[in-house]
Amino acid sequence: MFDIQKSGLTFSTDPAALIYADLGLRQRRLEQVINSHLKFFSNRKRKEALEAMRISPDSDERALLIAMLSVIVRLKVPDAGLVIRRVLMAGLLESDNTLWSEIENFVSAEAFWEIVQEYTDFPKQNPSLNKLFVHLLVTHFDKSLRGAIPKKLVNLVIVPGQRAYAFMFLHKRRCS
Repeated sequence: MFDIQKSGLTFSTDPAALIYADLGLRQRRLEQVINSHLKFFSNRKRKEALEAMRISPDSDERALLIAMLSVIVRLKVPDAGLVIRRVLMAGLLESDNTLWSEIENFVSAEAFWEIVQEYTDFPKQNPSLNKLFVHLLVTHFDKSLRGAIPKKLVNLVIVPGQRAYAFMFLHKRRCS
């Protein structure tokens, strides 16, 4: 015991602290994030996939959640845009979308929608995969027509700063 104290290392049997150490993270508040997602880490394959991503030791909560969502959708590296794309490609009805079920069970719907809001500026009030797809589609349509869309659809266009993202999001042909 004295050897552990002398080395300056912390010894803990707390699962969140052990996972935190295994991931090599530096921000102690991430232990709370890990602790609130122990169900995600209870599966060896998910934990190993996250470790294989070698996320930065200086990652913040957002980066950790993006990496966890990336594991759920079976990406090799964290990528919020591809997470959104893969979830939408799995189905627009939450009840029929297996990736959506995994997100709800192992991370959280709130984390997903916060990432979506950050990357697309899609409104977070009463979100759904179907609404998100419609907003992205109309925004893509608006950009393709250079703003000459029917007035009834204007309220579905994502803010101008995010139009390029919506266009590129739907324009990609492949999903990694």
